[in-house]
Amino acid sequence: MKNPSRRAGTTCLRWLALTSCLIGLAGGGAVLAQDKAERLSSSENTKLEALRRGEAPVVIEGNKDATAQNQQILDKFARYFTLRINDPQNQREGLAALHQEAARRLQLPAPSYAKLTNEQRQYVDEVGKAFIKQLTPLALNSGKPIVRVNAAWMAAEVGKTGYDGAADLYVKILAKEGESDGVKLWALHGLHNLFSIVPDPIVPVKTVFQKNNTGTLSPLELKSIQALITFIERKVEFPPNHTAAEEQAVQFVRREAVRALAQVRVQAAKNLGQVQSRPALELLKVACGEIPAPEPSVAERCEAIIGFCQLVPDRDRDLQVDYAAYQIGRAIQAIGVYRVEHQTDTSMPWKANAARIRAALETWKKNADDMKLQDAALIPALIAAADDALKPLEEGIAGNNLRVEPVAVWVGANAPKSASLFKSDPATVIKLK
Repeated sequence: MKNPSRRAGTTCLRWLALTSCLIGLAGGGAVLAQDKAERLSSSENTKLEALRRGEAPVVIEGNKDATAQNQQILDKFARYFTLRINDPQNQREGLAALHQEAARRLQLPAPSYAKLTNEQRQYVDEVGKAFIKQLTPLALNSGKPIVRVNAAWMAAEVGKTGYDGAADLYVKILAKEGESDGVKLWALHGLHNLFSIVPDPIVPVKTVFQKNNTGTLSPLELKSIQALITFIERKVEFPPNHTAAEEQAVQFVRREAVRALAQVRVQAAKNLGQVQSRPALELLKVACGEIPAPEPSVAERCEAIIGFCQLVPDRDRDLQVDYAAYQIGRAIQAIGVYRVEHQTDTSMPWKANAARIRAALETWKKNADDMKLQDAALIPALIAAADDALKPLEEGIAGNNLRVEPVAVWVGANAPKSASLFKSDPATVIKLK
């Protein structure tokens, strides 16, 4: 696996510290100064709301003129918000109000994507397409950092609607050489937003990228998963006099990549039966601390454990449970030891994360039992051993009441017979530290 390297220093830290501040700070002139951000008329707003509520389709079969009129309204709607990112007046007064208005107007009148009608899903795709078309040149090509940050932020909001085409922009931002982590953080948020959506509760393994129930991953979905893995695996080179805060800034952004990867559902991402990437292996590596420096934070490790346990087992049963359970046990042991040694640590919500790990382990147990996986009985045994560490954390008991010994004993007694995480790939191993 390639480990792209990049320099990190005060610039990286500064960008992370200023990411929230940049939304609303002063900036330069418009990238597209000749264009005006024109409000929708009253009649256009009425039409937009009808499309948004699904009372009429955007694309009307057999009527190109009516379809074009609807799309023009959506394009004007998108331009009104995106071009205002470059408006000096907005930048003087602050962009927070613009962001809040855009987020509100992008929300659909339904409790979840799964509840949307076919007309509303069509609206999501069409309005998302209009926004991303306008945001792409701003996010990728603007010479003004404030413009790129705010364009990426708005693009991440588009991801909340369920428009999977937005991922193309996120992937391009992540691949852009020399771009700040302040901009890339929003691209990671966007991917997390997309992968978090459950379009069909009856088929929970399905993502918004998949337009049918075949379980086939789309090319863009495959690219998005690989982009997350590449970002997690990147090698960050710090200057000799770098500070701990600079490492924490990198860990903070990387954690969002881990959170996004935790939502991709699949243990192995395949194209026509051929493995393209292995999210399960990557999450297990993060959980066990085997990725390029800086070493994963305890918060990253928690997210990785949770994500790994929530992945849906592949029907080919290629992932070997004994190997995985042993490594997850090691990771939980390491987190417990860290907590005992850092009882005043507030880098993450310990009670909530302990509960999430416990729930994720139960999900893994259920999935393994349902599929009658080999060595599935190891998972409840691991849960029982880990409870002495997880329950005190979940209940908020002081760190000195936390007992790591039971999970350590379990790990010592359950060295895996399998030599790799995936049976078909001997190279899928975790290096023991």
